[in-house]
Amino acid sequence: MLKFITTTILCTLIHPLWAQEVSNVQVQQNGEELMVTFDLGGALEQYMVEIALAEDSGPYRFLGQNQCSSGKNNFCIKKEIYLLNGIFRVTATPIPDPVIDVEGHIYPVVKVGKQTWMKENLRTEKYRNGLPILIHNDLGEYDHNNNLSVEYKKEGSIIVHKGLTIVHKRTDSQDENNIGVWYNWYAVKDPRGLCPTGWHVPSNSEWTELEDFLGGIDLAVDKLKSKVGWPFGLNGSDESCFSGLPCSGYQWDGFFIDSACWWSSTQTNAEDAWCRILSKPED
Repeated sequence: MLKFITTTILCTLIHPLWAQEVSNVQVQQNGEELMVTFDLGGALEQYMVEIALAEDSGPYRFLGQNQCSSGKNNFCIKKEIYLLNGIFRVTATPIPDPVIDVEGHIYPVVKVGKQTWMKENLRTEKYRNGLPILIHNDLGEYDHNNNLSVEYKKEGSIIVHKGLTIVHKRTDSQDENNIGVWYNWYAVKDPRGLCPTGWHVPSNSEWTELEDFLGGIDLAVDKLKSKVGWPFGLNGSDESCFSGLPCSGYQWDGFFIDSACWWSSTQTNAEDAWCRILSKPED
């Protein structure tokens, strides 16, 4: 397990969402693509539609999802499926409203399985109660074992370093420096709270639930990564619509910019916690 001094944060909300009416489902294999067409009934403008498959009376497994409007829809999944007996399931749920943090930043969200996640890294510089988070401008103030050096009393803080870190990452932005805010572990566990009201930093088990829903950690990496924005041709399929982007990080041997790394709220010891990393295959 790599130890990270600072990394970005996604928040998750767990709320049930009721399915809308889906009818006239047709599925056709076209080479390496699975074409799915269906009618969607509902009063809202946008829904998240999930495609799942049960083979030979087994459990349903997730194939992919996409945002769709009411009416006739079609989208393709890059997947070859060969089976003698199977059932496709198409379900639609309303797309949750964006979430707003204490500073007024707006974040779009995505539903994956039974979970709802922010699609952008948290970028507030204040705790939930409105108090500011300490900002440090140099990683030299940090101790590799204890996050913050003794003189800074292990306070929750944000890191700004050589223009690589801060602020306001937007998934629709082309600004490479717009990668979100880096928080140290003490900010994550601060009782004043980082996430907007009703949201929380996901636990290690919640990250595992996300991975399991997408078919296990090896398959989940490709499904969580955005179709664009990764260096060296490392883009993913984004079949989850999670649209994970590289956001830089800090490791024992220095910075890397071809990975995405997020905190969990589950501690490994008094001064560190589990995190999740999307990175190059050889990593």
